[in-house]
Amino acid sequence: MLYLGTEQLLFKRTGAYTHGNEMSKYYYLDVSMVFEFQKEVTPAYFKKYILESIKQIFGEFAAAAIQIDILKFNPETLRAVLRVPKEFYIKLRASLTLSGQFEGVKCSYIVHKASPLLLALQGSDCFDKFKIMQTCMTKFPTLYNRELNDDDEIASMSEAEQNAERDLQNIEKEVSSPSSNKSE
Repeated sequence: MLYLGTEQLLFKRTGAYTHGNEMSKYYYLDVSMVFEFQKEVTPAYFKKYILESIKQIFGEFAAAAIQIDILKFNPETLRAVLRVPKEFYIKLRASLTLSGQFEGVKCSYIVHKASPLLLALQGSDCFDKFKIMQTCMTKFPTLYNRELNDDDEIASMSEAEQNAERDLQNIEKEVSSPSSNKSE
């Protein structure tokens, strides 16, 4: 066996190299459902709608063969994280793209992300935390002293510590005050 990064290259008796990426047996999709009219949906119905989409495009046998798991579901946004075996990913993706209605109601799917790694779907969650940190850095620049030179480091440390202490007290006051606006 030869290894190239995380991927394996296997040498067969025929002398041909094949790509054997066995990192995951599944594909994960972040999918949301959009109806023409607002409709309340449970995880069971969400899965049923997806299976009906597969049935419309590929037939009843394909819908029966595909195993779809809903790992996470938000009923307010009709968004779910799906897990499907790797060999059925193309059929599922095609069904979600091509389906247009369910039980006479116009319905479409939006695939936000798809990956063989579940953690890859969670990558955008840190964006909100980064924006909060960035806002804090602009609001309280003395806590994040960016212009600290090596020569001035020791002399300005006490001044920076005093400024940081003052800024921390201001933050604590803002957080503890009942009239603070958390939507900023």
